[in-house]
Amino acid sequence: MQLRGSLKNVLFVSALVIISAAEGLPQQQGCADRTRRPATELGMLFQVGQTITPLENPHPVGQNNARYIRVRLKITNVASCDWSVTLRDREYRVVQTITRDDFCDQNGKCIDGSIWTTRVDGAKAFVDFHRCDAGALSPSVKVEEYVAMPQNVSNPFYSIQQSVPNWSPLYVKENKFRRWGDYVGLMIASWDRQYWSCSGVLVADNLFLTNWHCGGINELPDEGYWHPLIVNDVIIDLSWDDDKISRDYVATRVVDRSPEFDFALLEIKPITSLGKARPAPVNISLAANEDLWIIHHPLAEQKRLSACAVVRASNPGWRPGSGDSDFTHQCDTEGGSSGAPVFNSRGEVVGLHHRGFDLDPNCQPLSTRVNKAVRMEAIINHLCASDENRPYAEKILRRSCPAPTAANPLQ
Repeated sequence: MQLRGSLKNVLFVSALVIISAAEGLPQQQGCADRTRRPATELGMLFQVGQTITPLENPHPVGQNNARYIRVRLKITNVASCDWSVTLRDREYRVVQTITRDDFCDQNGKCIDGSIWTTRVDGAKAFVDFHRCDAGALSPSVKVEEYVAMPQNVSNPFYSIQQSVPNWSPLYVKENKFRRWGDYVGLMIASWDRQYWSCSGVLVADNLFLTNWHCGGINELPDEGYWHPLIVNDVIIDLSWDDDKISRDYVATRVVDRSPEFDFALLEIKPITSLGKARPAPVNISLAANEDLWIIHHPLAEQKRLSACAVVRASNPGWRPGSGDSDFTHQCDTEGGSSGAPVFNSRGEVVGLHHRGFDLDPNCQPLSTRVNKAVRMEAIINHLCASDENRPYAEKILRRSCPAPTAANPLQ
C-alpha cells in the first residue's frame, strides 16, 4: 500500500519538521526514533501487483519461515458472472472462499474493490481463481500484496521490571482471564512497504479501540496518522492465541482519534461470517493500588497476560493539552503492547496501555521504571464532549455520558 503523488511528498516534507520536535516525550530527544511512538515493526509488506492468468493459477504467495500469510486481492467486474476465489494453505486445503457476494450490499449492488483474506497458517498460501465466462467483461483477480508474519520481530523496548518478562500465555491461566481475552485483538497496519502491529480491544460489537500512535510510523507527521489509505489496510485478528482459527476484521473508518489522549476508535467489520462479537465492559473509575491485568500482544506474539497494580491513579499525559489523563503501572509490556486494554479485577477495561519507561538521553530507563496507560475516563470524556461522538461513548459505556464536574470536566 502506497501513498501516491503529491500527498506522499507533502507528508515527507512535513515529517522533517515534526519528527525533530517529538513533543511530549521528556528526556528522550537523544534516543533512537523508535522511542517516539513505539510499535512492533514486523518487516516489509510484499507487493505483487500481478493479475492471475490461467497459466499461473493457482497463484502461490509466501515467504520462508513465515508464521502466517494474508493476501490482499483486487477484483474487477465482480458482478459479471458466477466466479469464486478459493484461498488454500500449503497442503492445498480450503481456508476461505470469496465470491461476488462479498462485494455486494443487501440490495444486490456490487462494486469492484479490494479485500484482505483471512489468515493462512504457515509460510505459503495459494490463490485459486475459479473463472466464469462473460466475454470482455469477465472478472479478473489481481494479487496486490501480502503480509507474511515473520517468526521474529524487531524494535524491542524491554519495558519490564526484571531481566525476564513477567507475563504468561493467556490460555494457561484461569478461565476468567481467557474470557477477557475474547475482547483483545492483534492489529496489523501498513504504510508504503512497512508494516507493524499493536494491540487493541473491542469496546462495542463494531468498535475497536487502540492507540492513536498505532496509526503510522515515525517518518509520518501527525496529519499522516490514520490516513484513509492506512485505515484501508488495517487488519484486526481477535483470535491470535495459538490456534489456527481466524476471527478477522478490517477497519472501515476512524470514528474519532486524539493525539493528546493517544486513542483511535475504529469502526470495523468482519472479513468472514463470525456472528456478533462480544465487547468488553468499560469502567471510568480507577483507585490507587487497584489490582490490574493487561492482555496484550508483545512483539506480535500470541496473547499474553501481565499482572500488577496501579502505582499512580492520575499522572500527566504524554503531550501538552493531555492534562492528567494517564495512570502508571508496573505490568510488563513490550513493543506491540501499545493499545492493550488494562483490566480491573471485575474484567472491566479501565485504561489503554500506551507508553513504556521514560528514558534518559542514552535510552536507559529512569529509576522510576513505570509504564503508562490512558485512563478510560479521559477517552470517554473526550467522546462525550462531542455531539457527534456522544452516541459512541454511550454505546461503549452502555449508559448515558457522565455529567461534567469541576474535577472532571468533559474535554
